[in-house]
Amino acid sequence: MKKIIAIALAALLALTLASCGGRKPANDGGSAAEADTTAALAETTAGEAAPSDETLPEGTALSLDGSRLGVLQTVAGQDGLRVNGLLFASGSGHHTYPSIDEMMAGGYRTEGLYDEFFLGEWIEVYGDVTGSPLQVYVLPNDPGADYTKLKTADLAAMSQALDYPIFADEVVPDAENHGFLCSFYVHQELPAGLYNVFFAGAEEICGVVQLNIVPLEE
Repeated sequence: MKKIIAIALAALLALTLASCGGRKPANDGGSAAEADTTAALAETTAGEAAPSDETLPEGTALSLDGSRLGVLQTVAGQDGLRVNGLLFASGSGHHTYPSIDEMMAGGYRTEGLYDEFFLGEWIEVYGDVTGSPLQVYVLPNDPGADYTKLKTADLAAMSQALDYPIFADEVVPDAENHGFLCSFYVHQELPAGLYNVFFAGAEEICGVVQLNIVPLEE
């Protein structure tokens, strides 16, 4: 009988220890701290896996094959530099495009920009820019070039290699003239075809618009 009672007491003691084993004191905050740490870790991991749109490069794959004429293709702004919208106008009247006053009624654009101009035609550029000044380079399109890897210094070197370089530096929008940035023309002795108008900061490209430059009509 004593043996049976001893066995029963031993079994009861084992069950009691199993039900209590591994528990932390209620007043040490262990469960709450673990929950907070787990939540913080999950939040951090989620942030790393899906950064906000504001930190992602925009349009880093540039399409310069003529399929996106008159479209402002943007790359991540550099040091806050961003081209928000543009207008292209004929400054010499070779094309009967609307005047800048008429175009401004519809505001700046990121697509549907006038994209055909003649060799020797003055092209005026107006824009809404966050952060400035800008560097503007106009270059004939090279189908074999990877423009996503180019820096502003590369654009400058390519421009200087032309017989008639086309660029404007330290460009700031003229608030009193519809945000006028610059005007340029492609010299008559340069080849007709696709040209890229690059907008860049001190070191990085932040946007480009492709134009079709055609021979001047007789």
